[in-house]
Amino acid sequence: GCGMSSERDPVEPAKAEGEAELHSLLLRQMGRLGLFSDAVPSLTAWQNLLARVSRAYTQADEGRYLMEHSQSLVSAEMVALNKALRVACDKAEQMARVKSEFLADMSHEIRTPMNAIIGMSQLALKTSMDKGQSYYLDNIHQAAQHLLRIINDIQDFSKIEAGKLKLERIDFAIVQLLEETVLMLQERAQQKGLELTLAVDPGVPAHIVGDPTRLRQVLINLIGNAIKFTETGGVRVTVNVLQDPAGLTTSQAKLGDLLKLRFAVTDTGIGLKESAQRNLFQKFYQADASTSREFGGTGLGLSICKQIVEQLMGGTIGVTSLPGQGSVFFFEVSLPVGQKLSVEDAYVVRPHAQQLRVLVAEDGQTNQIVIESFLKQMGHHVTLAENGELALYELLSQPFDLILMDGRMPVMDGSTATQFIRSGRWGELTFNDPHIPIVALTANTSQSDRLGFLAAGMDDFLTKPIDEVALHKALQRVIDQRRCKRLGGFAWFAP
Repeated sequence: GCGMSSERDPVEPAKAEGEAELHSLLLRQMGRLGLFSDAVPSLTAWQNLLARVSRAYTQADEGRYLMEHSQSLVSAEMVALNKALRVACDKAEQMARVKSEFLADMSHEIRTPMNAIIGMSQLALKTSMDKGQSYYLDNIHQAAQHLLRIINDIQDFSKIEAGKLKLERIDFAIVQLLEETVLMLQERAQQKGLELTLAVDPGVPAHIVGDPTRLRQVLINLIGNAIKFTETGGVRVTVNVLQDPAGLTTSQAKLGDLLKLRFAVTDTGIGLKESAQRNLFQKFYQADASTSREFGGTGLGLSICKQIVEQLMGGTIGVTSLPGQGSVFFFEVSLPVGQKLSVEDAYVVRPHAQQLRVLVAEDGQTNQIVIESFLKQMGHHVTLAENGELALYELLSQPFDLILMDGRMPVMDGSTATQFIRSGRWGELTFNDPHIPIVALTANTSQSDRLGFLAAGMDDFLTKPIDEVALHKALQRVIDQRRCKRLGGFAWFAP
């Protein structure tokens, strides 16, 4: 009656039917899940369901928030830890650099007066004096040598700990090295009335490839300890070839093949208890407190030997001993066979066949006196210069066979002077012999200094305090190198 149609939209019944079916399906599913106890949920039941769903979503959101927050906290903590670790590493590296620089500087400062004490006492011992004076000077000289060994041990141990001690690989005469090492310690043994002998297996090759300086260092430590702890009897050094893993004999081995060598030092000294043997190669270890008081030493020598042999050379070192019956210290290393030379060629030391004209560039007056005296006793002619610049003027004015050049000098240091000589020019002036052998004199034993000398063009170097025997051998090496075709390498000798 109002003018409106009473017909229903044909879509609505179908929509209502679909909603009813969906509602029924939803009720069945929620019933299976135990969400409703009644077949038809009441308004309260629906409200409870919505509350539960809301809480679930809220908890999920909170969990997700906590997880994300935790992850951000962990990430921030990791960033802070990494930053702290970097700071700690930088600080440790800085401390290591400071320590190395301190040791290098202290080494230089200590070695300079040590050179005077050792050199002057060695020269004075060759003069005429009464027995009392000779006794006093000899004790001064021996004490200075002992102090120098302690300084060297501390430096070497520091380098090993820092991973900066590297081995050379050069071809050298093993028999000559053994003869020289025993000869160096012969006088010390004779002073105690001990017999020091050397026995080398005929199968030991004339030449091997390795680091002769570090091998000599280990041998000196072991032989020196044996002499120190032996009062009667003697010390015997033996070297044998052990069969290598490939089953090679020495006669079958060719250049470059590895041979396993066993070095042993046997003494008739005080011996060691089993408990002392277990800890003997640890740093700063002495068998007991009385050992340090009676015999001296830092307790570093054997620790350094162990690290050189095992860590750097890949060998083994050990000891067998009984209290009161002596000890046998031994080490085994595998080294490549070197040049095939006769034993005679390998270790015969040739005297200088000529008088050499030597230019010594050294700013220390005491060092000048010591080195000049040694050279003149060898029969050589010596010219002195107080710095690198004066040395260049001397070289321009007269010919020389050899230059001994101090690394650190005022006005011009040794490396700078050497670079001018090797270039053949100094300003407008030219040198007649830019290839003259140059030996560096240095109180610093750091590897960087040695590499610096090599880069500057020096052929060899000697570490202060200068020893007469070491000086003689250095002269012989550089002159021999000059006679032969140069191969570009260099070898150094530390007394």
